[in-house]
Amino acid sequence: MAQSTITSATPGNIVVPLSAIIEQLQGKIPSSEIDTLLLALISKRKNEVKPGDLITADLINQILADIADLNLRMSQLQSQQPAVDTAVSIRNIIPSGDLTIGQEIAIEGKNFEFTNGNAYVSFGNKTVFSFKAGSRDDRLITSVPDLGLLPPEGKQVPLNVSNPTSTDYRMVTVLPAQIPLYGNLLVVPGTIEPNPPQNAQDMLFPYTITSAASTEGNFTIHIYLGDAGEKPSDTKYDYLVSVFDKDKNALNNRRLKLAPGASELVYIKVNQLPFQGQFSIVVTATAPGVPGDSGIKTYTVGTADLNDDLLVLATPSYLPANIVSGGVGTIPADNNLRASMILSIDQNASIASASYDLALELTDGSGWTLGLLSPTPDRDPVSGKPTTNATNKSLSKDAPQTLDFVVVARPNPSQSGTVQLTITRTGQTAGNIKKKTFKLGLKLGQ
Repeated sequence: MAQSTITSATPGNIVVPLSAIIEQLQGKIPSSEIDTLLLALISKRKNEVKPGDLITADLINQILADIADLNLRMSQLQSQQPAVDTAVSIRNIIPSGDLTIGQEIAIEGKNFEFTNGNAYVSFGNKTVFSFKAGSRDDRLITSVPDLGLLPPEGKQVPLNVSNPTSTDYRMVTVLPAQIPLYGNLLVVPGTIEPNPPQNAQDMLFPYTITSAASTEGNFTIHIYLGDAGEKPSDTKYDYLVSVFDKDKNALNNRRLKLAPGASELVYIKVNQLPFQGQFSIVVTATAPGVPGDSGIKTYTVGTADLNDDLLVLATPSYLPANIVSGGVGTIPADNNLRASMILSIDQNASIASASYDLALELTDGSGWTLGLLSPTPDRDPVSGKPTTNATNKSLSKDAPQTLDFVVVARPNPSQSGTVQLTITRTGQTAGNIKKKTFKLGLKLGQ
């Protein structure tokens, strides 16, 4: 049985809503009698109070009965209304797939309550405190926050979106931030097969490639070949060239994947060697911002190669640290920059010592002074001042040589410059030249 509100007007009086009385009479007496009763009750109800009328308990009871009846009707209407959906729901995350620290993403769904300032997003226990332009109640734009140290393969965390009354989530994989790729590669030749090289025979040229790059990268290998007196070309003889991995399997797209500090042996195969006398080869391994080359290596058909490449430059250390071969370094507040590296003989070389010349020059820019610190530079025969050359310097397997130079900005220097370091084997080990290029940017007084 339905429960009706009963209100007491005065002690001893009970007020029951008229609708409750009618409801209790339904089915117990004919409808015509209920209508007659209703008409009789209503005819005695006051529709207005005139000046001088006495406000009686009956009038107050009538008012209370009307209020109770209204309350009952309102509660019945409200119970019939559908519930309002306020629950958070995530429909989509853009872009899909793995996410990266710092990456901008969009979360689509409903009931985020962004316009009320009640939207909350977290990745695991890391809360996001800001949303970007374009965010709304059904779309939140933000960036993946720093989650600390993550493994290379990433980590699964719940992406939670909440409003004050509900939460929805999706499991996402977050990868560590991408480290910019910079640095250089060392490309060192090995002993050729067969040795000595023969005209019209297939030749294998082994090279060990070592990464001194900042992070793992995919490096493309290029081969330059040239006949005597001919500049090596990467196109003229390319139809004869193949590149193989250490197991002598074809290297797909001539690309090699290397982690920092890792080394890999590759073989350059030249089918039916087209040269009859002296020829030269250069092998490079590069990626954007990461150069690496072997320098020019000269062979003579019919003459055994001693594999005496001396020009192994260890990963250079620089002040500041971000200057790399092909990269950009800045001149600090004291207006000079110093670079250091190690020159050594490859431990697999057939000779134990050799001689070399070194030349340091500014090939681009103006207003930059270069100074060779080590090895001891030559002196100008007229002025007696140190030059940027060093000739007939000794090198041995047991005594690697430190190469140091300094760059000083004079008044009004150009905003950029290029320094080239050239090392040339001399004496009985002549024939190999290695060049390193350093690009400099000028930011004085910072």
